[in-house]
Amino acid sequence: MNGLLAAIFWTSTVVSPHDSIIDGFSVRPSDEFRGWSYSALEYQKEFAGNEIQFDIGHDFSNGPLQRITSISLTDDLGAWFGHGFYNEIGIFEKYSLGFTFLPGVYHQADEVDLGGWIMFRSGVQLNYQVLDNFYLAISYDHRSSGDIWTFNPGLETWQIKFRTYL
Repeated sequence: MNGLLAAIFWTSTVVSPHDSIIDGFSVRPSDEFRGWSYSALEYQKEFAGNEIQFDIGHDFSNGPLQRITSISLTDDLGAWFGHGFYNEIGIFEKYSLGFTFLPGVYHQADEVDLGGWIMFRSGVQLNYQVLDNFYLAISYDHRSSGDIWTFNPGLETWQIKFRTYL
């Protein structure tokens, strides 16, 4: 998975039908949101535990890229904190695809060894609009150092997400 989700994220910012980074990075308002997720972790193709995550989608974007801040904690007290971008593309009336790219820092604690403390998290999610300001999503993401460190095994996350707009 090394880099594939990050490449998909950056591709989504170019091919977006409503906004594209080709049109620039001008600052514009965005709909602020809060998101919560519960995840199953996969390390080296084996179940490695669970994780909870909290996301803040900020009230502005740079072109199609909405700013997002995220923090997560695993059941082995492995912690990750990052800040990056979220891009969403509508596909049907109540469905959309969301793409994330978040550089961040990782604290291993009793969690698996990911090789270092700088970790990039890239993901894709399928969103379903339940109510005007409430969404459910299933998501997959990959976290690794992008080969900054010699040892770079990566960690996959399968998530159920809840998101509400303020």
